[in-house]
Formats: sequence, C-alpha cells, structure tokens
Amino acid sequence: MLVELIDVAIKFPEANEYALKPVSLTIQPHETLGLFAPSGAGKSLLANLIAGFCPIDAIPSGKIIYHFDEDIIFDLTQKPFQLPTQVRQHIAMIFQNPGTALNPIMKCGIQVAENLFHIKHKNIRKETTIHFLERVKLKRPDRVYDAYPHQLSGGQQQRVLIAIALAQKTKLLIADEPTTALDPQVQLDIMHLIRQIKKEDDLSILWATHDKKVMNFMANRIFNLANHQFMSKVDLTLPTDSEQPFVPSNIILSVKNISKTYRQKKYVVHALNDVSFQLHEGEILGIIGHSGSGKTTIAKILTGIISPDSGSIEFAEAQQKNTVQMIFQNPTTSLQPTMLILDAVKEVLRYNQPNTFSAEELLRLLDIDDELFYRFPSELSGGQQQRVAIAKALATNPKILILDEPTASLDETTAQRVNHLIQVIAQKQSISLIYISHDLTNIHEYTHNTLIIKDGIIIESGSTHDIFHRPKHPYTQLLVNSF
Repeated sequence: MLVELIDVAIKFPEANEYALKPVSLTIQPHETLGLFAPSGAGKSLLANLIAGFCPIDAIPSGKIIYHFDEDIIFDLTQKPFQLPTQVRQHIAMIFQNPGTALNPIMKCGIQVAENLFHIKHKNIRKETTIHFLERVKLKRPDRVYDAYPHQLSGGQQQRVLIAIALAQKTKLLIADEPTTALDPQVQLDIMHLIRQIKKEDDLSILWATHDKKVMNFMANRIFNLANHQFMSKVDLTLPTDSEQPFVPSNIILSVKNISKTYRQKKYVVHALNDVSFQLHEGEILGIIGHSGSGKTTIAKILTGIISPDSGSIEFAEAQQKNTVQMIFQNPTTSLQPTMLILDAVKEVLRYNQPNTFSAEELLRLLDIDDELFYRFPSELSGGQQQRVAIAKALATNPKILILDEPTASLDETTAQRVNHLIQVIAQKQSISLIYISHDLTNIHEYTHNTLIIKDGIIIESGSTHDIFHRPKHPYTQLLVNSF
C-alpha cells in the first residue's frame, strides 16, 4: 500500500449529517484509483484531507497512513492540523478550481518555476518551466510564462495548474476534477499526457470526478463514494438524437462585427475578430469552441464587463441592456466568501423585485438542502457553489441569461436536472439563453442554434441539428466526430 485511510470522515458544527461519511480504503503503488461520486458527496473533502488540507471549522476524524520513505501515521484529530513535511513533499494536487489555486498577482511561469528550486541557474530554470508548459499543450508557452492568471482562459489556467503539479516530481498525484474546464480534444490530450507521465515517473494517482467517460479512461479501480463500494467500469449511453425545432421570433440582441485584442507586453492576442450573430426571443443559442477560443470574451462583452475594440451591440429595447445576467464558469469568483448563501440570494432578490420565487425556493429547486442555507461558500462543494451562483443569477429577473460552462462542476444527473430547470424557468420568465460550453452533449440536447468559434472567429453557424448532422467546416467535423 502507498496510502491507507482508516475511518476518515468530516462533520461541520451543528450539522446533523457527515459532510464526508467515514471511509476506509487504500491507494496502491503505480495505480490510478478513481474516486467517483455525484457533486456534494465529499470527493474534494477527501482529496484535500489526503493532501493535508482541511476547512477551518471542519471536524475531521480517522487516520491516514502514508507509506512513502517511511511509514507515517497522521491522526486527523490532532491540533494543529498539519501534515508532516516528509509527507507533503511526496504529494502534488491538481485542484478543481484553478482560479482560486493560482496566485492572481504572480506570473504563471514563476508559479511553475517555484517547484524547480533545485535548478539554480535562472535561464535553465526558465527553459525547464517552458518545457512543462509545452507538455500540457499550451500554445505559445513563452507568452503564458509572462502572463498573469486573469489573462488566460479557464482551460489555460487549469493546464498551468497541471504543469505546477507535474513539476513537483512527487509520488502521489491527487487530481480533483482536473479536466472539467477543458474542451473534449484538449481533455483527451491532457489525460493521455498524465497517463504517460504516470508511467514515466512511476506515479500513483487519485483521480476524483463525476465524469463517467473520464473515470472509465483513467482509473484502474473505481471507488464509489456515494455507497462506499468499489465498482466496475461504468456503462456509457449516448444521448438521444432529437432535433429541437425553433421558429425565430423577435430579435432581442444583435452583435455586429465585434473585435477584441489583448496586449501583454510584446505579445498581442486577438481574442475576437469580426464576430456577428443574433439572438431571438425565447431562443437558446449555443457557442462551442476550444479553451481560449474567445467564448468567455463574448460573454464578458455582452454583460459589459469589458468593451470591444470595435463593432456594436444592439438591444431591441434600451432597458434590456441592464437585464443581461451571466452564470460564470468559476462559481467561487461570483460568491461573496463572507456571506451565508441564503443571505446572498436574498440580497439579490431585495434589489430585483418582483420575483416568482423566494430565496429558499430557488435554492431548493437547485437541489441545495435546507441545512446548507447557513453555510459559507467555502463550506460547499464546487457543484453546490455553482448551483448557488445559478440561483443568484435567476433571482435578478434577467431577460438574457448567459451561461458560461454552467454545469462543468456538476455530476451528470445533477447537470441534467439543473439544465432542465434553467430551461423551465427561462420559458416561464421569457428568458433568452446563450449557452457557452465545450460539452457537446449539453449543446446537442439543450440548444436551438449553435455558433462554432475558433481562434476568435465564428467559422460556422446554423441550427444545432444541422451542425451535428451536416457539419461543413473541417474543425466542426472534428468536434462532431469526437462527440
């Protein structure tokens, strides 16, 4: 055994149930152990405990035995909660949320290079850092080296985080939903890469995910945290193929020839180039593209977070400009860390009356249990945080709702329920949706029309049915084949 868990559990003060029910299992040398469970089952809590992290007000129990250079028994009830250095140096972790794991005021290359302290020569250390950025398939790694996290897309941030973990040269790699923010092709590339490095560096991996395809591809053994039993490979079923007819009505949004360029010292990034499209009343418009293709830049321009360099955005009615709301890919950045989640939703409702639902009803609709109402965002799983963020967005009574990878952190069952719920509420409140995703299943099942964007340019557009059944552009054909 490499790591042995004995009755490891977590409770929070005043909670009736365990946030992580007592679990005992082992991680074997050279294996990839899959940790499979729906959102909120405690995957991230368990992964963090093994890596030596524990929420401040949590009450952990149990023991973890590490069999690295020497056998070390770590009692989770000890005060202070601190993993011994001789254990920590053998563990690297890829977090689910790269936006909070990366230092926002430090260049990405420096954050990778911090793990290469044994290389004394500055130029050699930089060359080695760029090599790791290349290995995780980042284009123009020299630019990424000098970029701050906010200058990269969510997928690019995640790959930087993976590069940091790989640079540590450790014995146990803990991966907590590491490919959630990546498009299908890059996701596959990263999984192949980690499997290759696992073999080359003789690593053991704990891979936590709710994604059945990822779990099937990566894991040697799969432990289902929902029922605390080992399970065989998961049966995968393809989504049903059904065209959703949509009859265009009034145009409520016209985007005309918008372009956006980001400048980073000597580098120029053309995020968007002459992008045009329309959104109709009651329409669900999908936008597909790989990480860094410009999807989120479109969303930020439509919500007024940033301005385009050229082009125009026209609303059918002037007041609609103030009723555009966005559900961000990273829920942590849209939740106030010092506000209880129920109060956060109530605050939005207070300034957006009248509303069909109360704060409690919105949270319950999104599968947030009553006992979680009085917790802070840090006490929720990534999936639970995203559902709270969706509740806040719906509480604003938007006329146009932009969803930027809204279910990326949710398990399949919850994602389907949340997508269906958003559709129902959108229809009831006459909300038009722009659904941005690299998950082709979501686009296929829930959108009427689809835009394909690559390197800041819309290369193909049309009904979702035609895009999936009669793709014209080679890049679209590649995407559909991966679907």
